[in-house]
Amino acid sequence: MSLSKKLFRDLTDEELIEEAMKAVPDYLEMIRSTGNFDLGACLGKEFGRLESLFKAKHGIRSLFQADPDERAEIDAVEFHLRPILTEKTRDIQQRYLQSRKVSQINGVTAKALIGAAFREAGLQADVTAQRYRARVEVRMPSGHMVRFYISYKKLKEEGVLEGCLEAVQKLMEGLTRLGYGAAIKRV
Repeated sequence: MSLSKKLFRDLTDEELIEEAMKAVPDYLEMIRSTGNFDLGACLGKEFGRLESLFKAKHGIRSLFQADPDERAEIDAVEFHLRPILTEKTRDIQQRYLQSRKVSQINGVTAKALIGAAFREAGLQADVTAQRYRARVEVRMPSGHMVRFYISYKKLKEEGVLEGCLEAVQKLMEGLTRLGYGAAIKRV
């Protein structure tokens, strides 16, 4: 029997856990910019998902509309699943924090390598660390700017950084030769 046809009380722990864990990708997307993984907030999203399922199964818009028996049912489920969901969410939190730490290390390394290479060539590169890549912006003549990305994986390959630097220098040379009013546009 599918999840949609079962009553809330007939759902197995596995089905309820699976439903609750569907909130995790949305939570991870939400914190992507800050990077702060709050275990309690993530669990709140998971239990919110269970409460939404409960409301849908019971045909109510708010838990305030639930009678005492129905309210006791959702409270019992949440009490029973809290340790299981907490453990699963802690595992996700640890993987997230490890991944974030690797990204931070890669970002610091990329900023140092790219910044030094461009400074040595007499250029100023603004490097912004992202999760899997570095965004590099270099000012060009006549108020232009070029932006490109180098993945951390590619940055480790021999000659990649030198190739990027050479391409930027050739672009600058070309713009200088074209003179004032030359523009590069994306179409």
